[in-house]
Amino acid sequence: MIDLPLSLLLALVAPTPTSTTPAPADERDGATSIDALVIDATVAELVALEAAVRLRIGECPVTRSDRARKPRPGELFAYLEVEPGAGDRATLRLTLGDARAWVRMIDAPPADRTREIATTVGNLMAGIEIDAIAPDLRDVPLPVPLRPAVVPVAAPEVVPAKARPRASWALGVDATAVLELGPPAPTGFGAGGVALRGGARLPGGALLEAGIRGAWYARGPYTLTRLRLELAAGYALHRGRFALHTTAGATAEPWFVTSSGGLSPGDRRPTSALLGGVVRLSPQWQLGRGERRVHVGPFVEVAGSAVPGANGGVARLRQGTGADAIDVYRAGGLELAAGVAFGLWSPARRR
Repeated sequence: MIDLPLSLLLALVAPTPTSTTPAPADERDGATSIDALVIDATVAELVALEAAVRLRIGECPVTRSDRARKPRPGELFAYLEVEPGAGDRATLRLTLGDARAWVRMIDAPPADRTREIATTVGNLMAGIEIDAIAPDLRDVPLPVPLRPAVVPVAAPEVVPAKARPRASWALGVDATAVLELGPPAPTGFGAGGVALRGGARLPGGALLEAGIRGAWYARGPYTLTRLRLELAAGYALHRGRFALHTTAGATAEPWFVTSSGGLSPGDRRPTSALLGGVVRLSPQWQLGRGERRVHVGPFVEVAGSAVPGANGGVARLRQGTGADAIDVYRAGGLELAAGVAFGLWSPARRR
C-alpha cells in the first residue's frame, strides 16, 4: 500500500502533458471529413512535399492548386500554404473550406523541412477529422481553390403573356359575274358588276358582313340593273398568310329595266325586288406587313331569290308578244356568282 507522502511525490514528478488546447465540447460532437487536400502550387519543393504528404494522410486525395477542381456542393477541401521565415523557420497554414484555419510554426533545416511539414500536416488533419484540435482562426477568406464552383442558376423562363386577340374590321370591293342556273330560261350569263363590303371579325373568329352589290346586263336598247343588299354571318379562319372566309346571309335586291336612260315602258312590272339568301366561300391571301393587311382572293357564291307575293317567283323580262316573244332577262332563281375580292383588314384599337 502506497502511503500519502509517496503519492504526493509521484504527483510532483509526473511529466506534464503536452500543452494542446482541447477543442470545445460543441466542436467534438461530430467528425469532420476532409475530401481532398490542395497544396499551394508556389510552395518550394512542391513535388517532394506532395509525395511526402500522401504517405501521411492515407486515402485522402492530394493535388496542387494549379490542377485542383472546384469543390462540389457538400465537399470539404483543405488548402495548405507554407510561408518561409527567418533562418530555418517556416509558417504552415491549413485552411478548410468552412473558413476555419490552423497555423503552425516549423523550425527545421532545409534537409528536414519537407518531412517536418508533411508530418505536421498529417497530424493536423488527423486531429481535425476527430475534432480534437480547435482552429486558430475562424471566418477567414477562402483561397480561390476552396471557393465552391458557381452553379449557374437558370433564370426563370419568362413566358410572354399571350396577347389577347382583338376584333378587326375590313372594307373591301368585289368584281363579280353572275350566272343564271337551271330553269326557267334564260340561263347563262346574267349580269356583271361590283360590290362594296364591310366586315368585322370577332376575337373568336366569328365574322359579320354587310354589303351592297350593283350588277348590270345590257342587251339591245335595254339594261337590267340590280342592286343587292346583303347581311351575312360566318367564320373567318386566319392562319399565317392564309385566310378562309365562309358566310351565309339574307339578301334583298331591287331591280329595274331602263331604256335610253329611263325606265322601260310597259305594264308588266318594270321594277320590283327579290328576297333570298346566299352562301359565300372565299379563300384569301394576306399581303403586307404589320397589323394592317390587304386580303386578295377569289370567291364563289350560291344564291337563290324570288319576287315575293302570290304571283311572285322568278322574274323574266320578255321582248315581243305571243309566239314571237323571247326572254331577254331573268332576275331571281338559282344563281352562281364568282369573282375576285380585295379587302383591307385592320385590328380594332385597344382600350
